[in-house]
Amino acid sequence: MKDISTSRIQHWYVSLAEGTAPYVGERGSDSSLSASSIRSAGNIVLGSILDVAVENRWIDVNPVTKARVPHTGPSNGEST
Repeated sequence: MKDISTSRIQHWYVSLAEGTAPYVGERGSDSSLSASSIRSAGNIVLGSILDVAVENRWIDVNPVTKARVPHTGPSNGEST
């Protein structure tokens, strides 16, 4: 648990945005994720899990709070 750091989360966010993160699912491993999907996975899911870790004093601070979701730009014909 203590090995999860802001820099590791930031690296994970970037790899999700670039489509280089290991991913098992319908979209395949070479699919990049939108900023909103990364925000959902990081801030909502991982952040909530790590909030519980802070509450239980397994870690001192939630490293998700300082990680920033990269701007991914429009894709699949979406406009900004």
